[in-house]
Amino acid sequence: MAMKNSERRALEALWREHLQNARIRYRAANAAVQAARELQSHAPSPDGSFAFNQALKAENQALAELKRVLESFNDLVNHDKIP
Repeated sequence: MAMKNSERRALEALWREHLQNARIRYRAANAAVQAARELQSHAPSPDGSFAFNQALKAENQALAELKRVLESFNDLVNHDKIP
């Protein structure tokens, strides 16, 4: 079943929004890693290391989500594959 142009544009707009939100979450997670890295250099080892490791975990999760959304958006735009 072929999608109407208006439906396709609406779907692309929705996935563009998902992509922008994923980018924002990744950038925030990346900034948290930088802050935790700074904290780690000033905090006692257990506390600083824990915060840094938690920030890295969150950043990796945000990056994985960004990649997933980007792949879905790319498939939609370039290959007409509906996510």
